[in-house]
Amino acid sequence: MNIDDILLMSYVDDDVSPEQRAEVEAAIAASPEVGARVAALRASRLPYQAAFARQAIPPVPESLTRRLDELLRQPVRAPSPPVGAPRVPSTRQHSTLAWLAVAFVAGAFFCGAALRFAPEFMPGFVSEAVPVKPAQPLPWIQAVVGYQDMYTRDTLANVSDDPKLTAETVSQIHRDDALAVEVPDLRETGLSFKQLQRLRFRNRPVVQIVYLPEHGNPVALCVIGDSRPDQAVQTQQVGSMNVVTWRRGKLSYALLSKDAGIDLQAVGAHLANGATPALFGQLGTQLPPLPMS
Repeated sequence: MNIDDILLMSYVDDDVSPEQRAEVEAAIAASPEVGARVAALRASRLPYQAAFARQAIPPVPESLTRRLDELLRQPVRAPSPPVGAPRVPSTRQHSTLAWLAVAFVAGAFFCGAALRFAPEFMPGFVSEAVPVKPAQPLPWIQAVVGYQDMYTRDTLANVSDDPKLTAETVSQIHRDDALAVEVPDLRETGLSFKQLQRLRFRNRPVVQIVYLPEHGNPVALCVIGDSRPDQAVQTQQVGSMNVVTWRRGKLSYALLSKDAGIDLQAVGAHLANGATPALFGQLGTQLPPLPMS
């Protein structure tokens, strides 16, 4: 039997037949490598279904319902067809255009809902709640913002860190990805470490370190290799996300959160100055202070 990641993901999700379960468990018992793959899949699994089942779907606004009724009651005056073109019966015109009006208005509502919840996924369209910024964020920051936007407090509240697996993942990041990354201890700032993940953006390794405050939305520290000179802490708004960025020691950092109650700039400045102890992956090197912005 071929033990691939698709089967292992189904096993982790408890979506296999009894025969497949027995074969996978036999493979785990016989192969430490298969056991490690299952442990990694379990560690990266987030309870999205249970979390989003509790999310309320926004009701259709009453003003939108009234506007739709007005559109359907209005008489339709179709333009004259081109010379030689067959004429369409008026009843069919009204039915077709009324259906298009329904589709347009309904589409406008759902498009608006999508823009409100995730505007960064639709470049070129801007929600009223999102200010237009002249400086566009870097593509990798847009990507991690879109990924972080999927996280809610409920998806992380019951996630427990596996210290052994996290230490192994940090070692892989140092060895295989050549990124000198530490997992900062942010408990003094009220942020508890929840999860470490290795991601990829355009075939480049990206590290995502997720924290959870006592109250409010998750916070993520994302890191990617960057050979450009060091850069002081900067802040920007990307979609619904507050973002603090800096460069240091051939790495670019982005600290992300939707929560306006967290002073991300202060946390970012603390991290950028190397004053934060490491939970995992301590490198033992002291970098010079960043230049002032």
